[in-house]
Amino acid sequence: MVRMQFYDITHQQVEHVIEALNRVAHSAVPPGFRAVLLLQSAQLDATARSFTAAVQQIDGDLDAIKRHMDAMVAEGATSPNPRPNTARPFSIN
Repeated sequence: MVRMQFYDITHQQVEHVIEALNRVAHSAVPPGFRAVLLLQSAQLDATARSFTAAVQQIDGDLDAIKRHMDAMVAEGATSPNPRPNTARPFSIN
């Protein structure tokens, strides 16, 4: 769940950058214009790095799940006496 929060954080960071750039775009060039743009640029870079790291983490987690499932399938296929499936999927009790 914590890893999925990256979307909200990333979205919020991008919104802050958009708001700041819109303020600058719709006003006379204020003092410190360059500093504002540099700060927003740095924030976008940091957001991109965080987003990339989160996507890579999710990708790695999904690969681990796949490997685990593949191992379970392989173990079931080679088992001399597979256990009968007594589970009732989708039952509501």
